[in-house]
Amino acid sequence: MNIDVILSKNERIKCKVMSSFYERARGLMFRSKATCLFFEFEEGRIRNAIHSFFCPTFLAVFADRRKKIVDKKIVFPFHAFIVPKKKFKFLLEVPISLNKNFKIGSKLRWKNVRK
Repeated sequence: MNIDVILSKNERIKCKVMSSFYERARGLMFRSKATCLFFEFEEGRIRNAIHSFFCPTFLAVFADRRKKIVDKKIVFPFHAFIVPKKKFKFLLEVPISLNKNFKIGSKLRWKNVRK
């Protein structure tokens, strides 16, 4: 399934929802370039750390249960333990070219889109 993440009135990005265990475990691994991926986790901090083994460089955008952006990080390949500053429930992995579109403290919005 895909969703549209609404960045502004005129700007949206289509993200693939990573819902199965396999999809969440793989994420951006073994991809030649970053695409937009959407993850939903149980809210926590340490438990939901991510890694970047075998991944291209990407931007990780972390949001809490209220969909408010709590942190963002440019993630380089082969880091074992990437943790945001605050607890998060949602994660977007996006190309780093979209870095300017995400501001800490702003709220994400999205709507479901059919395949």
